[in-house]
Amino acid sequence: MWDLCFSPDGSKLVTVGGNRVYVFDTSAGTLIQSLKGHTNNVVCTTFSKDGQLFASGSIDKSVIIWNAKFEGILKYTHDDPIVCLAFNPTKSLLISGSCNDIGFWSCDENKVNKCDQPGRVTCCSWTNDGQFVAIGCYNGVISIRNKMGEEKVVINRGQACPIWSIAWSPETENTDVLAVADWSQKLSFYQLSGKLLYKERDLGFDACFISWYGARGEFILIGGSNRKVNLYSKEGHFLTMIVEKQSWIWSAKKSPNSEFLALCGQDGCLSLQNLQIAQVHNYYRDRYTYRDNLTDVIVHHLLTDKKIRIKTKELIKKVALYQNKLLIQYSDTFLVYESPADNALSLQYKHCNKFNKKIDATIVMICSCNIITIIDRQITSLSFDGTRQNDWLLDSQVRYVKVVGGPIGREGLLVGLKNGKVMLIFLDNSFPVLLLTINGIVKGLDFNANRTLLAIVDEHNTCLVYDVRTKELLYQEPNANSVAWNTCFLEMLSFSFNGLLSIKSGNFPIQQQKQQGFVLSFDGPRIYCLTKTGVTNVAVPYSAILYQYIEKKSFKDAYKIGCLGVTDDDWRFLGQQSLENFDFEIARKSFVQIREIIYIDLVLEIEERVRRGEKNKKVILGDILALQGRYEEAADSYKAAGQPSKAIEMYTDLRMFNMTKDLLADDDGSVDKRALMSKQAAWATSLNDLKSAAEMYMSAGEMGKAIDIMGHNGWSDMLIEVTRKLDKGDRTNLLKCANFLKALKQYAYAAEIFENTGDIASLVKLQTETEMWDEAIETAHKHPEFKKEIHYAHAIWLAEKDLFEDAQKAFHKAGKEQEAILVLEQLTDNAVLEKRFQDASYYHWLLSMQFLDSAATAKKQTDLLKKFNEYQRKADIYYAYHVIQRRVEEPFTFHSQDSLFNISRYLTNRLANESLLGVSKVYILYTLVKQGRHLGAYKSARQAHEKFRSLLVPPMLQTLIDVDCLCIKSKPFNDAEELLPVCYHCSSTNPLLSKHGNVCVNCKHPFVFSFVYFETLPLIEFKLEDGLTDGEAMSLLELEAPQHSGKTVNRKRKDSKSGFDDDDDSNDGGDDEDDNGDDFCILEYLSSSKSTKAKPVVVNRNHLKKLSLTDVIICKWKNPLHFRYYKIAFTDVPIVKCDSCNRMFLKDDYELLMLQYGKCPFCRKAMEQQVQ
Repeated sequence: MWDLCFSPDGSKLVTVGGNRVYVFDTSAGTLIQSLKGHTNNVVCTTFSKDGQLFASGSIDKSVIIWNAKFEGILKYTHDDPIVCLAFNPTKSLLISGSCNDIGFWSCDENKVNKCDQPGRVTCCSWTNDGQFVAIGCYNGVISIRNKMGEEKVVINRGQACPIWSIAWSPETENTDVLAVADWSQKLSFYQLSGKLLYKERDLGFDACFISWYGARGEFILIGGSNRKVNLYSKEGHFLTMIVEKQSWIWSAKKSPNSEFLALCGQDGCLSLQNLQIAQVHNYYRDRYTYRDNLTDVIVHHLLTDKKIRIKTKELIKKVALYQNKLLIQYSDTFLVYESPADNALSLQYKHCNKFNKKIDATIVMICSCNIITIIDRQITSLSFDGTRQNDWLLDSQVRYVKVVGGPIGREGLLVGLKNGKVMLIFLDNSFPVLLLTINGIVKGLDFNANRTLLAIVDEHNTCLVYDVRTKELLYQEPNANSVAWNTCFLEMLSFSFNGLLSIKSGNFPIQQQKQQGFVLSFDGPRIYCLTKTGVTNVAVPYSAILYQYIEKKSFKDAYKIGCLGVTDDDWRFLGQQSLENFDFEIARKSFVQIREIIYIDLVLEIEERVRRGEKNKKVILGDILALQGRYEEAADSYKAAGQPSKAIEMYTDLRMFNMTKDLLADDDGSVDKRALMSKQAAWATSLNDLKSAAEMYMSAGEMGKAIDIMGHNGWSDMLIEVTRKLDKGDRTNLLKCANFLKALKQYAYAAEIFENTGDIASLVKLQTETEMWDEAIETAHKHPEFKKEIHYAHAIWLAEKDLFEDAQKAFHKAGKEQEAILVLEQLTDNAVLEKRFQDASYYHWLLSMQFLDSAATAKKQTDLLKKFNEYQRKADIYYAYHVIQRRVEEPFTFHSQDSLFNISRYLTNRLANESLLGVSKVYILYTLVKQGRHLGAYKSARQAHEKFRSLLVPPMLQTLIDVDCLCIKSKPFNDAEELLPVCYHCSSTNPLLSKHGNVCVNCKHPFVFSFVYFETLPLIEFKLEDGLTDGEAMSLLELEAPQHSGKTVNRKRKDSKSGFDDDDDSNDGGDDEDDNGDDFCILEYLSSSKSTKAKPVVVNRNHLKKLSLTDVIICKWKNPLHFRYYKIAFTDVPIVKCDSCNRMFLKDDYELLMLQYGKCPFCRKAMEQQVQ
């Protein structure tokens, strides 16, 4: 037979021999069908992935496709004999190889695509994903093609030895690996890219087949001329021989769903071999080690569930563990590993010893410094260098052995023999000790922790427990195949059988639970069981065993059981039972386990009472029962002890007042009734019956608690009633009532109580917090010591209400001038940042007046007056800029083009050499340019446009400005004459824009503007001569002005540039000589025209006598400022002044705004105040 293959489900086996194709049933081993169709020897076969098709190839050059009914559905031929076949593992695509070409047959297309292949084809294999196929050739070349037949990689191995077998690894997670065997007796491995993966291995024979073994391709099966099937690692290391035959083996493959290996050879025989690999493992307490992939050792720490892998390249035969030592045995080598002895959780094993010796032992063990080998009935002890140290020849075959510990080099071996003897062997003693003999074969053994009890499992699966000292059989339990004593409890053991895990403690009945596997060890609360998948950690439920010991009143043993692991309820029950039986030590330990502080305190208290000599156990038992909630039993115990008062106290604390009343019926008057009432009130509080609780507290005399309940529940009527009942000397409770009434908004009652109790500070706090300002001011009059506090709080409230004038007065009364200024400064900054420039102007004006008021009483007035002037200037600018800002950002405004032009010109001149926070010169100049273009101020517009070059223009205005610029450049370079301002002091015509600001360029006299539309007002400012006071000036102006005869005087008055009469004669005669000789105003003007600084017009008493109040506007500033006087140049222009802010207005404009808003547009002084 030349080749074979399994169906994907492993139910059928197809093999070829002669010109037949044979199909076998693998479960029964019977021949299902012998298929005919080929005329010559059939040499290869393969199954499709879905199991519906299989193919056969023959040297008759034909390939036959068979279906699941064993019918030939297709036959196609090559030009040469067929040598290999392979179905794609992912689809029904078949590759067939002949000597000189290859063919691809697809079930979907139902046709054959052939490709030439240089060199004679010998074998082929698909990758596991079905994307590529490798083709081996007789000339030693390997061709890798895709599933379309296109050649992608050529592996030229540099040698002409024929390649006889290739196979891709079944693992898909890592790189595809191609195993190659040729007739130079070499084994090679290649990646898909054609790169050699490992170094070539010498096989020592001609390989006829390669087959990967294992789900992930952990091993390789190779055989051929050596008449054997050998097992290799996936890197090509020889591990062991699996099968040996009498002739060459042509093919061998493992069943997909079992551990059977099918092989056929030159002798024409087909055979199945069981490939099940024996488990190699060992354990010691909480560590378990086992062999993995035949060449690796894994150590599993069962407590931490951590694992380490020790990789090797040889077949591992045995492993053993003891304490921190690990033994690995190969075919002829022993390796000893060691982990840190001071770290019980460490898995860092390091190689420490090695010796070469071939020993075919059935059992191998390791101790602290010895290696134990067992062959049949001989036990040998070796050192770590392989030196024989001791031998024991027993009289029967060893069936079970276990290291039971001991000093280093003197460990004991517990040995069970086939004849039923149980021996104890010490490594330093040549004579074994016979412990006892049973009838039957020993299958399992274990000592308890102090070696007084021995558990044996015999051949009948019975667990026998003996007393080692007396050799007495204590008890026996059926259904046991393995046994282990608990390392933490001497009388407890565990055994398993047929899916049941049994636990037995002492003479109590066994506890069982379902669990597969064999018991390895029993370590405290855990049992380690060996199952097919590994070691399972089983948590032991100890509650039932605990209750068995408690029922027996063996509290110490019950505590030991509890330490192995029980629930909090179990600990609590053990503690309570121990406490009731007066075993205080166990009770305290039990409650400590669950941190039951109440019970711990009770135990400590009882122990202390016992130490002090208390012997009345009935009282102690009553305390215990009361804590457990068994109140009636506790009361009976107290009464039995002769202390019914303790029962009354207990019921009272528990709010069980009905029970208390029953006991009080027999009371002799020793119980405090008020205390009971107080406790009943507390109970009513807990039941949320708060009104009853308050009444009970009042009856018990605890007024404070009653008031708390009333206050927290908002019962103001009850609080007022309690207040009337309270003694005036009970100041604490009165104040508590007042505070609650205050919280309940009963301010009048609260204020009355505060005042009656003399707590004026609380009264003031109440009045200020509730904004009872009239009452607070009255309190300030009665108690001057609180005056500043009250006025300060009042000032803050007024400031928050925007009543800044009143707030300033209040701040002054509180002596907090600086706070008043800080409040206004903060409001001012906020207004600027929020672009509320009209508010900013108002706040600046208020600040300036604040500094003026401060300067009136200050010793150093210079800095304060500077501040006054600075804030006045800012107030003017922000007031005017408000219009510009609204016009640019909100274009719909009631201002005319003239007013917008006047305001922008005013600001441009005012800010010629300075900047102000929040004020955009771009907005001002943009407005000036735009309105100037419409009004004919082309020169000024050009001048303003030039200033844009030094400013950052917002993108939204850039286009508009450029358009205005183009329009202006097309206009003449001059301003309309009617727009040019005229100085009423010197009658000079001034440019619209001036670097000197809003003053005359000729005489430097300042222009005065109307603070509505900012027209230039016909006003001339003059000053009083030295020695002339404001009071005298007012008196002179109030006199009726004298009437001059003739027309000369009238002419002179009209022609005077300054608007004043030029008659400055101190005599009253008024002759012509005097009239012509007193031209001081004209002289001053002529001298000032050559100066860069304005010279004011100074008037004397005679000038004032000739003027009337209707000709003059007087700005009456507060001290320390002087009055400012303005002569009206044209009396037909009505001008008014705000008496609050001293700003000038055209009368019509001012009156219109006053009618609309009822207040000054600048200082916001109300109309009523203006009238006053």
